[in-house]
Amino acid sequence: MEQKFTNEVLEKLTRKKRKQVWNRILSVMMSIVVFCTTYILILPAITKETKTYCGSEEHIHVAECYRDVQTCQIHVHADDCYTDGVLICTEESDPEHSHTESCKEQVLICGKEEHIHSQACFSDPTADLETEESWTATLPELTGVGRDDLLAIAKSQSGYTESSNNYLVDDDGNVKGYTRYGAWYGSPYDDWNAMFVAFCLHYADVNYPVDVSISAWAEALKEQELFKLPSDYIPKPGDIVFFDSDEDGTVDRVGLVETIEGINITTFEGDSADRVARNTYDLFDKRIVGYG
Repeated sequence: MEQKFTNEVLEKLTRKKRKQVWNRILSVMMSIVVFCTTYILILPAITKETKTYCGSEEHIHVAECYRDVQTCQIHVHADDCYTDGVLICTEESDPEHSHTESCKEQVLICGKEEHIHSQACFSDPTADLETEESWTATLPELTGVGRDDLLAIAKSQSGYTESSNNYLVDDDGNVKGYTRYGAWYGSPYDDWNAMFVAFCLHYADVNYPVDVSISAWAEALKEQELFKLPSDYIPKPGDIVFFDSDEDGTVDRVGLVETIEGINITTFEGDSADRVARNTYDLFDKRIVGYG
């Protein structure tokens, strides 16, 4: 009986040990799978970060890039001026002068230009480019009703985001991504809030000033008595809404009114956090300066 009990215990212990070994093997295999999967997923991001398009090799000048050149014009006899103790140098020497570091100048000898990759070096000028054919393919069929067509076009563009692969970096360090609205207007990397609205007006076949200056639009509407103050007017879907976003007294943003619900209006706006977005405002928001 005692022998049988001992054998059962040993058998159970053996099975338990095998199970523990297999659990360890499975854990290692799962870790390998997770690592490989993660690496495959982040590989495009790694490639994107390391590939540059500036055409320049990154290079920082170090000590090996220079050599010292004697620039001092005063001659002091050195060992190579003598042969077997006899002076063979014919130059006049000033024995009281001793060359110092100030008599030398470092000369660049590596033959390379110093270049450190900046954010602009990672911009791919061929990425996300569009033609008129490609962006008109995103537009809906027109009905001939100006307001309806205008909003249908704006809605079709909702969610469009400026390129994060193809961009310029301005003098202030701001990243300006390529957009189809800028490309349509002829300024692919400029601020595109007004360009988006102009794009919608153009393809909805609505007359508007060709210049995308927001202040020029407002003035043109005032001349035609089509500019309405928020205090005197309840906006309608398809109206253009003008903003003074920083409340400095200058019209600086524009959008299209989509809906009016109670005291709230919903708008379509371009270049809103780098995308075409719906935004909601209170009708009494001080940033709204008028409607067209």
